[in-house]
Amino acid sequence: MKILISKLPLSGWWNSGIPKYKDNPAMQEGIKPDLNKLNSERKNLISILKNEKHDIIEIEFPKNLDKKNQKHDFIFVRDHFISNQKNKIIILRSGEPLRRVENIVMNNILNKIGYDTLQIPNITGMRADGGEFYFCPKENILFSGIQRNTQSGIDYVSNQLKVNELIILNGKGYHLDTFFTPVLNNDNILCAIISCCEMLTNQSKKDL
Repeated sequence: MKILISKLPLSGWWNSGIPKYKDNPAMQEGIKPDLNKLNSERKNLISILKNEKHDIIEIEFPKNLDKKNQKHDFIFVRDHFISNQKNKIIILRSGEPLRRVENIVMNNILNKIGYDTLQIPNITGMRADGGEFYFCPKENILFSGIQRNTQSGIDYVSNQLKVNELIILNGKGYHLDTFFTPVLNNDNILCAIISCCEMLTNQSKKDL
């Protein structure tokens, strides 16, 4: 599997302090990350992924986003797009308006390194965030959160991916990936699910 990872900004990540998004309870405004720890954890992550024989693609942190008062999360590149792991890449439309510039930047980066992309329509009310999706290609199942996605955004992505099954999970987290993840075996087959069921609505538990 090819995995895209951003390098860190030269100025330091959130060097003026973390911003606060209204729908993210984990963010404490003004806190400055420990850059040494961040560098160490990033190196460890890359090492683990390479040991698992994944193809790591490191991209430079965009210079036009490397500013003193950063109001974006470009380092979390999973949020910007979704792929069917074959030949289709959909550039998403972030649920957080401040982050939509990242979708544009990521589209340009992927085009420059040879990938064809499809951009989600820039329509008011249409939102789709990578952290709200898990696509399991072998089974052709798409799991979606509903916190930063809207139904129109979910429908667009599921239609473009031509999934066999769409499972929408509503929970208290600000992203699906904060309380849910599928587990794939060495053959990329869905074999288990990890979920904090206490955070799911009763209907979502039934659907899951």
